[in-house]
Amino acid sequence: MKTLGHPLTLPFLGKITKKTELAENREFSVYGAQMDAALHNKLSDIAPWVKEGVIVDAGFGTGELSQHLALRYPSSRIIGIDCSQHFLTDAHRRLKDITNIRLVSGNIMDKHLAENSVDTIIFSTVLHEVYSYTNYDITAVEKALASAFDEIRPGGRIIINMPVSSGS
Repeated sequence: MKTLGHPLTLPFLGKITKKTELAENREFSVYGAQMDAALHNKLSDIAPWVKEGVIVDAGFGTGELSQHLALRYPSSRIIGIDCSQHFLTDAHRRLKDITNIRLVSGNIMDKHLAENSVDTIIFSTVLHEVYSYTNYDITAVEKALASAFDEIRPGGRIIINMPVSSGS
């Protein structure tokens, strides 16, 4: 199997966006634990819709979903994109030996892959972050989705997983 390993650039990605950290005072361990608490539910919601091949985990956070996708779909290439240097560093340390996963530093609003090159793009509990970190600018979410639409192959799938609270 071809390794996708480190460094954080891929020949077909082009230029990677500058390093950023969205929240200077965020407690990443608590935030990450909250994201991963619902991992089983995320996987059961997402898995039936995944098309194998090139799979992008947009806004991968801790990388747990990317890791499970890589193990579930060993013949696929998993590309996790996130702009948090904290999450990138931590996830790379934990996932560096998984040969079909690649972590990329970048903003999910931007294009990172060639047009028509991705089979599945997953936005799992991340679009609300795009919205809130851009001062509630809906055009930021539209830009992220437009970039995904350009990268997805004909017949590919864009999966949006946004849990809704029951309010109780």
